[in-house]
Amino acid sequence: MSTYHWLRKLIIPNVEYHQNVYAKALGAAIRPGISWLDLGAGSRVHGGWIGPLSQDLVASARILVGCDPEWRHLQQNSALRYKVSSLGESSPFRPESFDLVSANMVLEHLENPLGVFREIARILRPGGIFVFVTPNRLHPAVALMAGVLAPQRRRQWANWLEPRRQLDHIFVTHYRANSEHSLSNLAHQARVEVVRLETFRSWPMAAGFAPATAIECAFIALCGTRPFRRFGSNLIGVLRKR
Repeated sequence: MSTYHWLRKLIIPNVEYHQNVYAKALGAAIRPGISWLDLGAGSRVHGGWIGPLSQDLVASARILVGCDPEWRHLQQNSALRYKVSSLGESSPFRPESFDLVSANMVLEHLENPLGVFREIARILRPGGIFVFVTPNRLHPAVALMAGVLAPQRRRQWANWLEPRRQLDHIFVTHYRANSEHSLSNLAHQARVEVVRLETFRSWPMAAGFAPATAIECAFIALCGTRPFRRFGSNLIGVLRKR
């Protein structure tokens, strides 16, 4: 067992990995025969292993379209039936085309989140669902990157924190849709209703330096107490088109 996992199990044994939380939210939203659009689809649907697996989710959908500006990453995603090199406030889809839109660690990259939220509302059918997971801007590491570092420097900082991720899978971030307050406002302006929106804790981001991992694990444990819950690392959201 690596030092990273040893520290995690020692200090925060009951904290769930954010991709598992996202997988469970997707599983709750998917029903057989749906039309599904995955925004920022990249090379996989999710990276979790607890909850519905990617292949089970994909098998339930009538159609799954992946949308991402990085075409080479889309090409690696074998789950997608259709692949579209696009992402933003303008898409090639007709109004009310999808029952489900998902976004896995995508919202932090949006320069114009309101435009994207309005586009999601346009292409969702009435009663359609938007499910997402994204970093929480109030988390100290995210707040530091968002408030101090230039967008390109954030990529390098994120790569130091998570050396397991290749640099070409770390993109420029803006953090304009990364708090419960901002997301509630975006949902209101896009005329979609909030079904679920909450901050939660995930595993430590610092994986390359054991003392940093231990300090972050201690902070994550602290975020399990009521006064500090709003500083958890991630946000999970489920929105519905009225």
